[in-house]
Amino acid sequence: MDYRAKFDGRGEMTPLMRLAAGAGAGIIAMSATYPLDMVRGRLTVQEGKGGQYKGIWHAASVIMRE
Repeated sequence: MDYRAKFDGRGEMTPLMRLAAGAGAGIIAMSATYPLDMVRGRLTVQEGKGGQYKGIWHAASVIMRE
């Protein structure tokens, strides 16, 4: 199927295609940022100098194992 057939005559996306593209972009963005936000949050709340995590990579590996 020709990709141009999915667009209206002027080459613009239909509202339904815009909705699907926005939803897909939102899912990808959340999938990329949520794990990083969790690492940042855990690093922020750890207490004292001898905290639970040694750094960002250590925190990420511990969170992945949990």
